[in-house]
Amino acid sequence: MTNNTLTLKQIRPLLEYLLTQNSKLTSQGLSPLAVGLEGEAGIGKTSIIENIVKERNMTYCKLNLSQLEEVGDLTGMPQKEVYCVDPNKSEGSDLSGWYLEKQIPCEVTATIRTRTTYARPGWLPEEENPNGTVLLLDDYSRSTPIFMNAVMELINTGSYVSWSLPKNTTIMLTSNPDDGEYSVVGLDEAQRTRMLTFTVKADKESWAKWAEKVHLDGRTINFALKNWNELFCKQDREGNPVKIMNQRSYVSFCKAISGISDWNANKDLILEISKGCFSNDEDNYVGTLFINFLSDELDKLPEPEYILKENWKNVLPTMKKVVFDSNGKARHNIQAILTIRIINYLETLYNEGGKFDLQPRILDIINCADKILSSDLIFRTIVGLTKKYPDQLQKVAAHPKVLKEIMI
Repeated sequence: MTNNTLTLKQIRPLLEYLLTQNSKLTSQGLSPLAVGLEGEAGIGKTSIIENIVKERNMTYCKLNLSQLEEVGDLTGMPQKEVYCVDPNKSEGSDLSGWYLEKQIPCEVTATIRTRTTYARPGWLPEEENPNGTVLLLDDYSRSTPIFMNAVMELINTGSYVSWSLPKNTTIMLTSNPDDGEYSVVGLDEAQRTRMLTFTVKADKESWAKWAEKVHLDGRTINFALKNWNELFCKQDREGNPVKIMNQRSYVSFCKAISGISDWNANKDLILEISKGCFSNDEDNYVGTLFINFLSDELDKLPEPEYILKENWKNVLPTMKKVVFDSNGKARHNIQAILTIRIINYLETLYNEGGKFDLQPRILDIINCADKILSSDLIFRTIVGLTKKYPDQLQKVAAHPKVLKEIMI
């Protein structure tokens, strides 16, 4: 990774801006900018684009160039068109031979003038969306040179052979780095200069937010948050990055063990599953980390829904047990994990249209003599959520005790 590598959290507002800017450029009769994201496999490049498109109510079209076999998949299949004359119009029009055979209107007269054109490919959006359209060319650098050259023309003109993209379409491309680790075709200067290219990497907060949204097992989210650097940023003795896994393979691991009812009673099985999920982990480092996680009973951390909705008399002793060690010292890493989980849980709940009055539980936490969450974490939770959901959390932020706590 280069020094100018951006995390997914950092790239998000940049992509938002560029989509807005492309809309302005289009309205001025200028060509929109194409955007390329280059990064390791499985870090969430495609997911972040899909999330932004959904939130902005844009039309989304994904085309995996590496899966196309024939140019016809891109250009559309050839078809014969016949020039037809309509006595009610000053000019004739070209209609496909298929249309003429099936649906020819009686007032139209077919001539002997024909031509071969290309039908619009089925994946191409037809209608213009006032919010814009995103055409994602996934795994761009894994395609063949013929498709990569075709994309150059598409980026330049917004059209290809016989069809054009809808107005206000942003072309986005994803690719893996040409570093010897991936089977990709390197991009030359002519290709790179046709797009804005950003090198991206995964970050803990973005992944945890996504994991909460798709309802990944909370215990596996906790494990990833606690061991993020060891799992995804591990280095050898010389400080060089060691690739053990990416987020995609970790999610596969999470899904594979989700069917095991009792993890502690099946540690050997989990170790074997780990070997199959992380082929680069010759020493089964990840599996060992996970077993240690279970041995420390960190798989028993309370879930956000329990912390927020369960009776406080039950929540308090549970929280005290996990956020303080045997000497009564706060375990700040555990407090941080639980806070991230609570924030992401509430965001997912609110985004899905759910409602929850946070004020009573926040006051329970603030009034508690045992500081189960630090003032800084409480501030982060309330302020961060209030900015995104002012209508639902204005009451909480305006409470005198809350204001006093977050101003400390």
